[in-house]
Parts: sequence; structure tokens; C-alpha cells
Amino acid sequence: MKQILSGVLLIWLSSLSVADIYVVTHADSPIETISKEALRDLYLGRARALPNGEFASIYDRKGNADLRSQFYQHVAGMGLSQVDAFWARLVFAGRMLPLEKVEGDQELKEVVAEDKSAISYLGVPPDHPGLKVIYLVSE
Repeated sequence: MKQILSGVLLIWLSSLSVADIYVVTHADSPIETISKEALRDLYLGRARALPNGEFASIYDRKGNADLRSQFYQHVAGMGLSQVDAFWARLVFAGRMLPLEKVEGDQELKEVVAEDKSAISYLGVPPDHPGLKVIYLVSE
């Protein structure tokens, strides 16, 4: 019985590991890579421009709380409740508009592929020809 419980626990713990997260932009964007710090600044409203100085259209996730949680934990070192509270203060104070949020991977791929200044993240490798990966979270 102990061996069965140990096996179940091991399987459960391995399922908690961080999956790859792909930060993507439009395929024709001049941005080839982005730093973790630049991502943090974009997703926490500290910057509104890409590293090349162009305005950024930043898209966040509506669903998939696990992916969103892993992304913010890696990029900002914050949990979702902290991120949501942080953004609530910015929006309430009138300092920022909230980030655009997109529901699913397919819709997100289409939105980013249509906007050269767009940036977002996926939990799967992008299979859309209009996207390119500029940052990879792999742990």
C-alpha cells in the first residue's frame, strides 16, 4: 500500500512541473529576442514599448490559470493574486488600462499574427506561420 501511495504521489508531483511557455510576436516584427526584465516591465505596466522603441500591444490570458500563473511566477516572481491586485491598483488609480485578454490559444495566435506590435505567450509551440518565438520559459 505504501508503494502505491508513493507512486501516486510521485506522478502527482511530476505533473506540477512547469511546462514550456513560448513568448511570441508577429513573424515580421524586428524583435528577435526579449529579456525577462523587459517582459516583466511590459506585463506589469512599467513599459508600453518593445525593446526597439515601438509601441507594444500586450495580450494576456483569460483562461488557463496554470499557464498564466507559471508565466507571472517566472517573469515577475509574483502569484496570480499579487498580479491581479497590482493591476487593480493601477486601473483604479487611472494610471493604466488593463491588458487585453484573449481566451484560447487559437484566438491568441490569430490576434498576434495580425498585429506587428503584438506580444503574448502560449503553452504550446506556435504552429502558425505568422508567429515567432522571442523568449522561452523552459524549466
